[in-house]
Amino acid sequence: MASPPELHFAQVLQCLDAGAHVLCEKPLVGDESKTADELVAQARQLVEHAAKRERLLGTQMQ
Repeated sequence: MASPPELHFAQVLQCLDAGAHVLCEKPLVGDESKTADELVAQARQLVEHAAKRERLLGTQMQ
């Protein structure tokens, strides 16, 4: 499923919470209203969340 980058953070978080492994299209997080630092923080949050739940998280970088 392709979705706008602004939705990736919430969708990945929801999938991890449901117990799924996640492969997200690029960019992993994206939102023109956020700063680069905020986007990096969101990406780190997803990585930490996946690790805590022992789920795999990756992004497609074709």
